Amino acid sequence: MFEDALLRSIKKLGGNPGRHIRLGIGDDGALLRIPPGEDLVVSQDALVEGQDFRKSWGSPEEIGYKAAAAALSDLAAMGARPLGAALTLILPPSWKAGPALSLVRGFSACVKKFGAALVGGDLSAGTGPLVLDAVVLGSVLKGRELRRDGARPGDLLAVTGRLGAPKAALEFLLENKKPPAGFRARFFRPEPRIGLAWVLSSERLLTAAMDISDGLGLDLRRFCQASGVGVELNASSLPLHPWVFHRSRSKGTPVSTLPRKLGSCAAAPRHSYTDMGASIG
Repeated sequence: MFEDALLRSIKKLGGNPGRHIRLGIGDDGALLRIPPGEDLVVSQDALVEGQDFRKSWGSPEEIGYKAAAAALSDLAAMGARPLGAALTLILPPSWKAGPALSLVRGFSACVKKFGAALVGGDLSAGTGPLVLDAVVLGSVLKGRELRRDGARPGDLLAVTGRLGAPKAALEFLLENKKPPAGFRARFFRPEPRIGLAWVLSSERLLTAAMDISDGLGLDLRRFCQASGVGVELNASSLPLHPWVFHRSRSKGTPVSTLPRKLGSCAAAPRHSYTDMGASIG
């Protein structure tokens, strides 16, 4: 009964039949239309309580929004625009119907903000931590997808936005302190670069791209490995949030050692629309 009642409430948050959705929540599966001349892009991302967040850090709606934004960022990194999303919740006994519905409400709000809709998912009771498992579906113009393996020697490396604010929020939260509003927003409501990535991929302005939510250092290594290239990075030219410099001075940590800790999309442009002080070699 708990599950049936919750599912009825979740259905009201789902997308109605429209341009891309033939059938939404309520059947054994959803039906989506892929725009002519485009390929389907599918990505999956999970958040686990205790690993990616703590219940005490934010509201259920914030946690749900974060789960959707993290998944949509992977679509952006492929140069795709979202069509629909599905969310599976594995709920421990401590999560009741009200907070669980708020998780889905936050997830749905993020998906709708970026032009898609909640089209399905699953509910399951668990004995472990809360798990939010998101599947996002998008589309990209045929032959214009952005991949990790397209970077070439001589490309310039760029990032979208300033780096470091989510890390700042995390440090506040780990110390049981309230993050400043701007940091908190970057942690719980990150902005997937959907519009920018769509334009850059459609106009063939990039050779490769990648989401860097795991941190610039770790993801840059993956990016280079996929493309079979190295990178020359000028740390002083990175667009770092001012907090990063303040924190590095207070801890006595050289800024040059910080990129591996920072985390959003790294891209190798065909043409230099902005020079972030890095080159592929």
